[in-house]
Amino acid sequence: AKFKTVVPLLGNSDVAQELRGKIKVLGSNTLPLLMYSQPRCGEGLIAKMIHEISELNHLPFIYINCAHLNKNNIHQVFNVCNTDNDFFSGGTLFLDKINDLDLALQDDFLSNYNALKTILSASESPELRLLSCSSENLPIKCKKLQFTPGLYDILNAGHVLSCPALYERQADIRAFVDFYMKQAATRFGKNVKTIDCETLVMLEKYTWSNLREIKNMVERHVAL
Repeated sequence: AKFKTVVPLLGNSDVAQELRGKIKVLGSNTLPLLMYSQPRCGEGLIAKMIHEISELNHLPFIYINCAHLNKNNIHQVFNVCNTDNDFFSGGTLFLDKINDLDLALQDDFLSNYNALKTILSASESPELRLLSCSSENLPIKCKKLQFTPGLYDILNAGHVLSCPALYERQADIRAFVDFYMKQAATRFGKNVKTIDCETLVMLEKYTWSNLREIKNMVERHVAL
């Protein structure tokens, strides 16, 4: 089924507008995309938006947290013998935290992926697009022998996108706060519509690590 974005890309800053423009361009083709982003700064939403506006949007969007893969479950991800697997219908495969994939698993991961692509090509199935996200510089990890060059070459075969960190989006903090405020008010049954201007100014000046941090702060404020 076609994936529907639940959360919009918030904010109207120049950085946010530029990011929306890049997403539109990246969604116009099916080349691999390697994103660099700090964790929980909207990388999952960006991947979903790119899938949603692409020609593969009627096919599955498959999320994999590579930090959770191990020798016991990696073959379940690429079960090429199971013709009921969603991968066989094509779609978008998003490899989040690809930099955290255990080095010992990377060759196995690469072999399974190549086998999957071969089967899809032979069966004339729709294309499988590969999106990935790393919070570390992968070429440097390759030089340090911490990442397999063959896997990096596949991830880096198309586009590269540097996702803006939250400190680059200070002008959008108000939009994040308002969004999470409405969510929290509904969740806790509170009639809280906004935060006072003085507090908002302080929040805009604070250096946030990720969106989860903002969400947690707002929920605490509303719950009290």
